[in-house]
Amino acid sequence: LASTWPVPRSASARWIALSNLSKEQMLPFLMAAAKRSRDNNVSFTEEEMDTIISTLRKYASPEDIEKMNKMITVFRNRKNG
Repeated sequence: LASTWPVPRSASARWIALSNLSKEQMLPFLMAAAKRSRDNNVSFTEEEMDTIISTLRKYASPEDIEKMNKMITVFRNRKNG
């Protein structure tokens, strides 16, 4: 689903799309956005990622927070390893 779900191009369109998503739709949307960013060589600083993650945690379920924490640990271990 994430690979075929359209990601709006403009920042304002992405924000509108993201703000209208259910919790179940948000992760596939963000995964598609992350893939598109990688495909276009877009990256974020650690500070930007911390801000994004902090914002997502405000609206996430405890289960989603646990998944995010595991993903963050894996990504940071890859970066430092």
